[in-house]
Amino acid sequence: MICGGFVRLFVADLDRAVRFYVETLGVKLVDESDARAVVDCGDGLLVELARAPGGEHRGGTAVGLLPKVPLSEAIQILENRGVHFDASHGFRDPDGNLLYLVEPRS
Repeated sequence: MICGGFVRLFVADLDRAVRFYVETLGVKLVDESDARAVVDCGDGLLVELARAPGGEHRGGTAVGLLPKVPLSEAIQILENRGVHFDASHGFRDPDGNLLYLVEPRS
């Protein structure tokens, strides 16, 4: 019945956030304006990166991401790109939003 989703994450610096999501995480930028950008994380999940009201934000949202490659390989790739993981495969974007990798169910 549901085939995708849309998550809004507030960010303090939109350009920095777009660079992180596109260059570090490797997702595709699909729309951009002065106040927001939308990235396609695949399989119907879109993430809107929106300028935080007042210009400052420390994340409080958690988003689970399914890697295209085995979990251990995805972690290694992202660590090589400077991402620091916690014990539960979680990491934070530059604005403190919690992202985590989830092993796809077989």
